[in-house]
Amino acid sequence: MRIPTPDWLAGSAALGVALLVVVVLMGRPNRSFLRDVANDPERLWRGIARVAACLSLTCWGWITVFDDWRRLIDAPYRLAQRYPSERAEFAPTPETLRAVSLVLLVASLVPVAALVARHVGGYGVQLALLIGAAVFWPPLYLLRRRLDFDLDLATTFGGELTSPGAAIAYAVFLLGTWLLAIATILLSYLALLMVVAPPVTLLLDLLHRRRPRPTAEATPFFTALGDRAARGR
Repeated sequence: MRIPTPDWLAGSAALGVALLVVVVLMGRPNRSFLRDVANDPERLWRGIARVAACLSLTCWGWITVFDDWRRLIDAPYRLAQRYPSERAEFAPTPETLRAVSLVLLVASLVPVAALVARHVGGYGVQLALLIGAAVFWPPLYLLRRRLDFDLDLATTFGGELTSPGAAIAYAVFLLGTWLLAIATILLSYLALLMVVAPPVTLLLDLLHRRRPRPTAEATPFFTALGDRAARGR
């Protein structure tokens, strides 16, 4: 039995869908935190959360459909090479499409960085996350590159699955490349986010908009407590 290898599973669209599934699964245990972010007491921050979600989904959709996730995260490494031949890219994404991807990426990073500054932590937390991303990114990226080659050739069946065992091997290899690619994408995004977050945090601190504003909800309680303490003297 010979079954043609589904080439589209190795493409950017399938990886983009898998990335979205992983992000949703990661968000499920943190539903209460995400709910608090979306329902911030201040209207401005509720709007920022919605803008961040819309821009992030738009960026994800654009790269999934019009760009290539693997080529995008390969770009910094490829452009850092010494020789022009090493920086060459076969069948590259058109420059216009790549430019839109980068604009959407930056546009999504800014509101997300603002949410990090308000709900996650300030400069110390951001620096720690940046250092962690910088430490783990190189080995993860190199490991991904070792597995990131033609999936049809990786099965060594000439683009066809000749047995159930071959199908299982193909599925396992495909799952491994997806997981490594998704981990590299998320770690790359975290590193970029932690680069953008400090200046955004500084701007919010200068404008006195990062910390939640004090409310008067507890004023009657503390007033009554003070009156009781005064009567007890």
